[in-house]
Amino acid sequence: MAVSVALVVLCAGIARAEDVIWTTWSVEDGGNGHEYAVLMTRDYWTNQKTKAEALGGYLASITSAEEQAHVHGLVQAAGGGGYYAYYCIGLFQDPTGAEPGQGWGWVSGEPLGYTNWGAGEPNDQFGSEDYGYITTSSGGWNDGKDGGATSNRGAVVEREVPPSDTTAPEVALDAPDPAELAWSSAPASVTISGSVVDADGRVASAALTIADEYGDAHDAVDLMALLGADGAFTTAVELSAVVDAADTDGRLYTVTLNAADAAGNVAEPVSVAVRVLPDGVPPKVELSSAEPASLPWERPNELKSVAISGTATDEGSGLASVMLSVSDEYGEFDGRRDITLDLDEEGSFSISLSLSSVIAGGDTDGRQYLIEVVATDLAGNLSAPASVTVRAARPNMNKPDKPGKPENPGNGHRPDPPPGRR
Repeated sequence: MAVSVALVVLCAGIARAEDVIWTTWSVEDGGNGHEYAVLMTRDYWTNQKTKAEALGGYLASITSAEEQAHVHGLVQAAGGGGYYAYYCIGLFQDPTGAEPGQGWGWVSGEPLGYTNWGAGEPNDQFGSEDYGYITTSSGGWNDGKDGGATSNRGAVVEREVPPSDTTAPEVALDAPDPAELAWSSAPASVTISGSVVDADGRVASAALTIADEYGDAHDAVDLMALLGADGAFTTAVELSAVVDAADTDGRLYTVTLNAADAAGNVAEPVSVAVRVLPDGVPPKVELSSAEPASLPWERPNELKSVAISGTATDEGSGLASVMLSVSDEYGEFDGRRDITLDLDEEGSFSISLSLSSVIAGGDTDGRQYLIEVVATDLAGNLSAPASVTVRAARPNMNKPDKPGKPENPGNGHRPDPPPGRR
């Protein structure tokens, strides 16, 4: 005898729960292969009928002496006496039938061929009694009323064994939106949609798992509360859009849909890919000419102020750092400065440098400074350097040569004196 258990919330306004224990009257034991359960919570006959239907069955229909013996054994094992001297079965009287013995039948629609009425039953002892009960002690049937405070009863439920469910749910995933992400330091939202459909409508679990090729952990996304009546769902997942600098083909995520039904059938998982594209474009740096580009040599020991302006931009992952360096041909000035925080929202900057205009003796072309700016983005790409030069020059370094004397006209002879001076 096979046994199964189900927890049932009783209906008809009774807020209680009951463990329903099913037993199978197997064909091997001479039975019909149906399952039977005894409801111990007392209720009206009509309410017990509703509960039986909610359990996928009906109040028991006894159609043979063998089934009578089986059902009688169930109620005796459940307990008798007092309120449990009788249990509801699926016997009822059609209102058009003559009282008390005509029009009786089974709720299952099976013909009333076999009967096991108790002595003198049915008899409408307390007026119109249109519902059937089995007596715990003798097993005889009795007609009675629907119920009442002192006459509510337990019930015997019968159902055909549900067919074995061997079909797994059907699962599908649509293309993710978007399927490709640009490099970004901020997490990116990706919409995932699809469906989970079970032929018996008994999806027990449905979830998304996310595998990251970098090995970062991601929580599974439970979809049960998101499934529509047609099994469709839509949700959004947050993914890191950062790609390692050495990763040339991008960061790959695999989103997998898993599902199972109440019978334990597991669907074949389906997956979609989301890729974060690497940022292969370096930042762009531009410098305007230095102001001034030439330093006067008025006070050799005084530092001169030079304004450097330009732009540093990145259209991909964003700027990580912008470095300015100053080199001096004398080797006396060599410095680096992080000017990242000097950039405005457009990437423009303007800074002031203090440079010496002292020129070494013998330096005929002036002292030259090289100012260079290089930017790095968050993906590790390095910009081409942008540079300007500043020169400190001697006061006479850039003056034109003095004009020469005019040559004597003629063939090397002195010019003739003015008239009157011969």
